[in-house]
Amino acid sequence: SNIIEGATTSGNALNYLQMMPSNKGVMCATADARLLVFDGSHNSAAMSLSKQLIGTNDDVIDMRFAGADLSLLAVVSNSEQVRLHDAETMGCTSVLLGHTDMVLCCDAVGQLLATGSKDNTVRVWNAASGGCLGWGEGHVASVSAVALGKKGAPFAVTGGADKLLKVWDLGPLATDDSEAGMQKLVTRAAVAAHEKEVNAVA
Repeated sequence: SNIIEGATTSGNALNYLQMMPSNKGVMCATADARLLVFDGSHNSAAMSLSKQLIGTNDDVIDMRFAGADLSLLAVVSNSEQVRLHDAETMGCTSVLLGHTDMVLCCDAVGQLLATGSKDNTVRVWNAASGGCLGWGEGHVASVSAVALGKKGAPFAVTGGADKLLKVWDLGPLATDDSEAGMQKLVTRAAVAAHEKEVNAVA
């Protein structure tokens, strides 16, 4: 509650919370499009505001720590662009371009970052270089949820406004975007999963 009280003193609610790598604190996205980092390294009940990022495109919809050492922060904010920030300095290191409509979701495992968009596609990126490794189409409405296979499993799962769940094969992707051009992703499985839009997968 101390975090929420401190972050909402200006009347802005918290939209999103994300634990910092190695449990070093909490990152909060506020309704006025700020990212606040609260330091949890001190031995006290209250956390103190240690960093603030102002200047995202709009509301922060999703964010994930990415990269082999979780040194990057991917921020999704009411735009067709995804911004990667240095998690320590909060400086923008790259802008991921390729989606043609607003990005709604992201997930990261190691160097891989996956994004889903209102353009009905999923994209997989190399978080370190910012290069797009592959893209998949097949949803007939917005891709509203995405999850990458954990522990190196070469697949991604997407859910969308079309009520579908899809499993994408990432095995053929080159992990270094300089090795090959962007590849079209292949669907391993698809199923009409729900009566309403799929908003989350894990």
